[in-house]
Amino acid sequence: MEKLKLNSELVIDKEFDVSTMGGYNAKQVDLFLDVVASDYEIFEEMIKKYESKIKDLEKSNDKLKHDLDATLKEQVVSNEVVNTEKINTLDILKRLSKLEQEVYNNQ
Repeated sequence: MEKLKLNSELVIDKEFDVSTMGGYNAKQVDLFLDVVASDYEIFEEMIKKYESKIKDLEKSNDKLKHDLDATLKEQVVSNEVVNTEKINTLDILKRLSKLEQEVYNNQ
């Protein structure tokens, strides 16, 4: 990436020599404006690059959010299944215990 030649301070503080005809030196002004134009081209390239990068990052962020939502939904369903299995296992063990008690009490 090209390095910028100007900053706001240089632009504000720029002074041109006054020519003998009472105006600014046209060559100095033209050279300075060439530098300003060059910096604007660099800024435009940087802006395009960063806008493209922002779009890519937004797409990536949206995909990651979607993946996170899907994972969280899967986790909720998985937790519900595990909790249901625990309850079912506990119920079965209680029923078995009652049946065993009845069988041993009847003997």
